[in-house]
Parts: sequence; C-alpha cells; structure tokens
Amino acid sequence: MTEGNVTLDKFTDEKVNDPKITQLIEKTEAKLVPELKLGAKVIVKMKNGDEYKRELKYPKGSPENPLSIDEIET
Repeated sequence: MTEGNVTLDKFTDEKVNDPKITQLIEKTEAKLVPELKLGAKVIVKMKNGDEYKRELKYPKGSPENPLSIDEIET
C-alpha cells in the first residue's frame, strides 16, 4: 500500500522496519477466510468512513489467473 506493489525487493530489513510500514502494520487486521481458499479480499476503512474493497478469487500465477509474458520475464 505504501509503494504501490508487492515484490521481493520490498522485504528487506530496512523496508520492513521503516516507521511508515510499522505504523501501517499496527493498523492492519488479517483474517483467514476458508471459502476464499487461496484468494484474497482487502477492505481499507478510512477515518471518514469511506471503504475501498478489492477481491481476488485466484492468486496471480494460478491457471485461472495466469502471469503475462511480461510478468514472467521480469
């Protein structure tokens, strides 16, 4: 959320100990939703009450949601 995408280069000690990241982690709640299996659902609740929702039924790289050629090459 802070950098726009999640890639391996975001998982360095420096990045995960960044105060912006640790503050966001403190505001984060994760729940297992068995019916989603390997999918994911994100709900962002803003202070003013607005909500932003996104659901991904199949993880990227699965047969139902394959990687593009560009994604494979990068």
